[in-house]
Amino acid sequence: MIYELLQHKGVFENLKGKEVFDIGAGDGREGKIFIENGFNVTSIDKKDGIDAITYEYPKEKFDIIIAKNSLPFMGNHQFDVIEKIYSSLKKEGYFLGTIFGHKEPWAKEGIITPIDFDTAKEKLNKLGFEIIWFTIEEGIGKTMKGELKNWHIFTFLCKK
Repeated sequence: MIYELLQHKGVFENLKGKEVFDIGAGDGREGKIFIENGFNVTSIDKKDGIDAITYEYPKEKFDIIIAKNSLPFMGNHQFDVIEKIYSSLKKEGYFLGTIFGHKEPWAKEGIITPIDFDTAKEKLNKLGFEIIWFTIEEGIGKTMKGELKNWHIFTFLCKK
């Protein structure tokens, strides 16, 4: 899904063979699609003992960085990590990520740290990102465990 979204948004022009970084890669499903299409992929995941909060991000290495459904679980550090992501992107690089909104039920349970839409956009702009695309999703969907729940998710595509 991520590959198709980025392709639809025109991100891949002149990027074949470039560097992709997948933060919170899980089983590597998204990275495999990039590899199959000629990209070099680096991925990290907490399940492999790599913490995105303390990870040493290389400077200006990546053309595309993906952090889908991983940032909200970093507590108050999600924008610290986004700042590291910004410095790790090459000039004209792209960042696709998700943040859970303030209506997210897991926020009430203390599982994630939510943020409101305007604050998220303001923080991304303040870091220097140009927001290319931003969407709000609200509704019922499945968790990674297959359980149904209500979601409130901001998905964004930014350019450095």
